[in-house]
Amino acid sequence: MKEKESSLDLTGYDPEQYQDEVDQVLMQNLRIMTLAEFRKEDVDADHKVWELERDVSPDMPWTDPILIPEFNVYKQHVLAHPKFNPDSWFLVLDGNHIAGLNNLWKNEIEKGINTGLTGVRREYRRKGIATALKHTCLTWAKNQDYEWIRTDNVATNTGMLSINIRVGFKFMPAWLVHEKIIKEEK
Repeated sequence: MKEKESSLDLTGYDPEQYQDEVDQVLMQNLRIMTLAEFRKEDVDADHKVWELERDVSPDMPWTDPILIPEFNVYKQHVLAHPKFNPDSWFLVLDGNHIAGLNNLWKNEIEKGINTGLTGVRREYRRKGIATALKHTCLTWAKNQDYEWIRTDNVATNTGMLSINIRVGFKFMPAWLVHEKIIKEEK
């Protein structure tokens, strides 16, 4: 598997240049909000985020199927993680149904932040949701005075790679991931 890491210099990112792409999603009677905001209006917000990840993970390219743990484990390992910030998790909502998600994770390196999952449910794809989420995250990061953002994608994930390139991400040296099975367990 080849993983492509990309970075974007947020000091040169102009959110106004991409506002039309965000507006196109909003004109579809969808709304964009943070997980922190969604938690205030829906007591099941965390569970709905977990359900979205379970729904979109089978479509994400990886060497092995991506398995999302049961909700109680997800809460402990994801939503209670020290790098988690509900103000940097952005959702596109159709009513109270999550159509898509893009999240950011704190980074140990000063002035930088990392992109995590960008996922959109199948029935909402090809409507600009992933792009709008990406721009919303980048605008938030820029407004928080982050200077750069990084993301990584499997080289075969052409949809997400094309969104990142259009936004202005630049490729960094690639990571090659190999797996050698020493002994099959029965």
